[in-house]
This record gives sequence, structure tokens and C-alpha cells, in this order.
Amino acid sequence: MHPDFDYLFFEDDELALFVASKSPLAKKQQVKLADLAGARFLTLGERTYFEKKIVAACQKAGYEPNFVYQGERIEAILEMVRQQLGIAFLMKKSVSDSQLAGLKRLDLAESY
Repeated sequence: MHPDFDYLFFEDDELALFVASKSPLAKKQQVKLADLAGARFLTLGERTYFEKKIVAACQKAGYEPNFVYQGERIEAILEMVRQQLGIAFLMKKSVSDSQLAGLKRLDLAESY
């Protein structure tokens, strides 16, 4: 966030992990960020706050994230996850139930 601007928060949301339903991670209900070291991350691009938030969280867990794709379309990211090209951190509310076919949404043990 830029210090010269005022921000009004009107809705809460949580960061979630999206994995392919065929992924070994899909058997879990919750995942620790530290357990994802070395994973291939797919996320929204640098123009969003996602990259900085994910980098900070991964650094806190003891590693640098491996971003293999940073795009602007959530549906493209979800399709790449379905194809098991990586895992995606997105906000829970940004992915509707109708978009979850072939995917599993996991809660993070830590909150961000």
C-alpha cells in the first residue's frame, strides 16, 4: 500500500491455496506454508499486492517462493493448476464454487 493514499476496507477475505484435485496436497484439509518450499507458484502479477504478500509469507516460513507464472486472469491460473503446472495462492472469495472443478481449495495453517 502506498503511504500517500487513504484506504477503506469494506470486505474481509483470506488467502487460500488452490491445488489440482489429483495433487497429493489435495488429500489435506490444511497446509503449512513451510511445507510448500520448492513448490511452483502460480499467482496474479506484480501489479497486484499478491506477489509482495506471498514473498513476505514465504520468507517468514524460511524460503523464497518459486514463481513460475504471474498473470492477470484468475481463470488462466486455475487452468494451469488443473494441469498440475503449479499451485496458486488466491483469495478465497475470488474463486467461485463453480470454478472449483478439478481443483481443491486448502486453508493455510497460518493466517495472512
